[in-house]
Amino acid sequence: MNADVVLSTHSLTVDIGDISVCDNLDLTISPGQMWAILGSNGAGKTTLLHTLAGLREPNRGAVALAGQAIDQFSRRQIAQRVGVLFQDCNDPYPATVLETVLIGRHPYLSAWQWENAADIDLATQALQAVGLDTLQDRIVDTLSGGERRRLAMATLLAQDPDIALLDEPLNHLDLRYQMDILNLLRRRVDSGQHAVMIILHDVNLAARFCDHAVLLHHGKVQQGPTSGILDSNAIEQLYGYPVHQVDAPGGRVFVPT
Repeated sequence: MNADVVLSTHSLTVDIGDISVCDNLDLTISPGQMWAILGSNGAGKTTLLHTLAGLREPNRGAVALAGQAIDQFSRRQIAQRVGVLFQDCNDPYPATVLETVLIGRHPYLSAWQWENAADIDLATQALQAVGLDTLQDRIVDTLSGGERRRLAMATLLAQDPDIALLDEPLNHLDLRYQMDILNLLRRRVDSGQHAVMIILHDVNLAARFCDHAVLLHHGKVQQGPTSGILDSNAIEQLYGYPVHQVDAPGGRVFVPT
């Protein structure tokens, strides 16, 4: 096991039918890094994220966790290391908010084991982190879309994976909670023990919060520090629309022209 690398790929090729998402991608994600996946609609961002999580077989190449091939791990072992927040979160069973967050602790429990006081404490802390601690006894289907999105984030925090893979986690969130979630993820990364990869549509949020990025464009991939690869030319090529860069107090801002 390589403690300096959370997740990596070797010659990873991912296709959707006859459409190429990436070809021979070599990627290394370390603790303390926050990566953005950027690309236009249909570029394959979600497909790539699912492949990195071990939920989809690559067409060629390999995904590794801490230097070991992901297919050498059981699903439980993967869930202890990799957390996924899906684009759409469905809660088909009636459950309270706290009961739902406790699902994040299931990778650490045996088949007939119940959550203990430590698990409940971690779940409560996760709810506090996303501002839902006062709603822990509410039934999930009474929550708003934004509250459900924050609940999904709390479940992932309770899971406490080495790397969190998040598919558009800001869906349904207003400005305050968008900033709260991104700052929460940034603090988690800055602890030096975790990594994050996040699909975003807002390039300005990616430039502000993420230190690395993967840019997907018709099967061609750019990757590296956001300070080096995110510029007006790259964004125009990525989205097919001209932008210009403005230097603002919070950092660079890209404005459509």
